[in-house]
Amino acid sequence: MTVRQRLLSSLVVIAICATAAVVMAVAGHPAASSAAVPTGFQEQIVLAGLDRPTNIEFAPDGRIFVAEKRGVIKVFDDLADTTPTIFADLTANVHNSGDRGILGLALAPDFSTNPWVYVLYSYDAPPGGTAPVYNDDCGELTNQAACVISGRLSRLRANGDTIREGRV
Repeated sequence: MTVRQRLLSSLVVIAICATAAVVMAVAGHPAASSAAVPTGFQEQIVLAGLDRPTNIEFAPDGRIFVAEKRGVIKVFDDLADTTPTIFADLTANVHNSGDRGILGLALAPDFSTNPWVYVLYSYDAPPGGTAPVYNDDCGELTNQAACVISGRLSRLRANGDTIREGRV
C-alpha cells in the first residue's frame, strides 16, 4: 500500500468516526466512547430536542433540515438555533413502527434557486391505499409482516421554513 493510499484510508476512517460521533450527539445519545475523548477533541451536543433523527441536510444558506423517524421535518436556522420550525408534519402518512418511518431526506442540488425537499418514507397504507390505515399499530414486531405498507417519495417545495406546495 502506498503512502498516499494509507493517508487516504486514514482520512476515511477519521471521517467515518467523526460522522458517527455527530450523529450520536445529534440523536441525543452519548458517543460510544464518551469517557475517552482523544486529546485535541471535545464532545458537544450540536442540535438537541430531537426525537430519533434519521437524516440531516444542510442548505446552502446555513439552515439545517432534520427528519425525525416519526414523520416530522424540522428546520434550524443554524447550529446555534435552539427553537426549530416544523417544516412538515407527515405523521398521518408515515408508518412509524419498528424500522419503518422516514427513511431519507435530500435537498435539490440547486436548492438556492430550486427549493425542493425530497423525503422517502414508509407510507401507512398498502399499495393504492390511502393513509392512515394502521396508525403505527401492527401489534407485536413479529407480526409486522401482516401490516402491508408501501413506500412513498414526496417532493415538497420550501417557502422559507415551511412548505409552499407538494404531494405528501
